[in-house]
Amino acid sequence: MALTSNGGITSSGTTSLTGAAYLDGTNSLTGATTASGGFTSSGVTSITGALTTDGTVTATDAVTASGGLTSSGVTTVTGAAYITGVALTSNGGITSSGTTSLTGAAYLDGTNALTGATTASGGLTSSGVTTITGAAYITGVALTSNGGITSSGTTSLTGAVYLDSTNALTGATTASGGFTSSGVTTVTGAAYITGVALTSNGGITSSGTTSLTGAAYLDGTTAITGAATASGGLTSSGVTCITGALTTDGTVTATDAVTASGGFTSSSVTTITGAAYITGVALTSNGGITSSGTTSLTGAAYLDGTNALTGTTTASGGFTSSGVTTGKKICVAFRLYGV
Repeated sequence: MALTSNGGITSSGTTSLTGAAYLDGTNSLTGATTASGGFTSSGVTSITGALTTDGTVTATDAVTASGGLTSSGVTTVTGAAYITGVALTSNGGITSSGTTSLTGAAYLDGTNALTGATTASGGLTSSGVTTITGAAYITGVALTSNGGITSSGTTSLTGAVYLDSTNALTGATTASGGFTSSGVTTVTGAAYITGVALTSNGGITSSGTTSLTGAAYLDGTTAITGAATASGGLTSSGVTCITGALTTDGTVTATDAVTASGGFTSSSVTTITGAAYITGVALTSNGGITSSGTTSLTGAAYLDGTNALTGTTTASGGFTSSGVTTGKKICVAFRLYGV
């Protein structure tokens, strides 16, 4: 029915527990351990071999499993969790209030609450909601979460990031392998996306500095309150609001209204299908700008390529163009060259 040990258990061979296991002391299992009835420990648990259980795993102290940990139930580790083997697999999710270190791949299907710093050098895959209160270091192949991820600490992702649900990252976020999201992504701190692309079907909200070296594809509402740099270009099908300056070396394509109160600089062609409100220092575009909606420029406008402004254009800070500029009605407070 059960294994109960107040003083802990030590086993150097294979340990097979078909009933529930209650271990209160220090537990050292150097061989493979199977607990089909669940596993509960209030002491330090060290497992040199793999731990496989079909029941609930509850550990109120530190857990070290150098051979990996597999659970089809909820896994709760109150102390530090060091899973250094092949994988941590939990169909019911994992809850850890201490430091969580996963050197193997992590597959978490249920709700996951990691309140301490989390390191997953083998990547992290989750089909449920994953919450990381401390810093999140995902240094493996990828972070995949169907249920979204919430992190209140620094998030560093060297692999590709695939997030399908609502994602709230309140600390600085670095994704060197690119960032793809089909849900709303909110980055309260600085967002550094240095990989191939930032893709977000639900839009992105960032109140810190946003640096995008790859292409950016944003389909929902985009609100960037800090300075934004997109060296790979920026494409948005939703309303894009940038409070800080936007600087990009690539093509800028926006099919809805764009507001950039900190200025807008582009070395390539800029196309805005909706209204363009550039209320900051300047709109600078080496490749020209195309806008089919109302264009309002309170700062100076410097356009070097072909510019097609089919709606009413207001440039209260002056308008300078070295290329061909066409428009239905252009109102300029000071000077207009190149028309």
